Amino acid sequence: MRWKQEKAVKAGATGFTHLGNACPQQLDRHDNIVWRALDTPGLTVSLIPDQIHVSPQLFRLVHHALGKESIYYTTDAMAAAGAPPGAYSLGALVLEVGADQIVRQPGRSNYAGSALRPIDGVFRAAQMLRCGWREVWDGFSVRPAKCIGLNSRLEVDQPANFCLLTLTAENQLAAAKSYAHGDSNTYTGCQK
Repeated sequence: MRWKQEKAVKAGATGFTHLGNACPQQLDRHDNIVWRALDTPGLTVSLIPDQIHVSPQLFRLVHHALGKESIYYTTDAMAAAGAPPGAYSLGALVLEVGADQIVRQPGRSNYAGSALRPIDGVFRAAQMLRCGWREVWDGFSVRPAKCIGLNSRLEVDQPANFCLLTLTAENQLAAAKSYAHGDSNTYTGCQK
């Protein structure tokens, strides 16, 4: 398996998507995909900060090992993102959103996605890292934009993409309004 990863990096791979996701429950303690990703210089890794795809302990360890500039966050979200627990249709599939915001096919234990909204991921990442949300914000904004070649800076005479947050307390979202190319979306409440 190691040779495949080395071959991918030599071919130009620069990132590892969803580190820790879709791994076997039992990993070899001496050689496994997580250790190989952490040991490969120059890789940027993405983590799903829902406290389920990656445990809080592993989330913190990855940050200690790589540093925040080599990590960005993603959600594994699908069409039911932000939806309350229940059954939803996605094409011909029926999927269930659990109270944990994990999406599964009915009667199956493996994940079929997540209902975690990025804004909720910011607050969960902050909780796992035991810090304020401002310290992790770039993980869901600036760093992923950089990975795909987008400019995330505010510039004169250019469209402004930004968020306005209303908080009730540190790491407790009351409402958010995001602006992208002049269009806005409003969110209320932060899912736990």
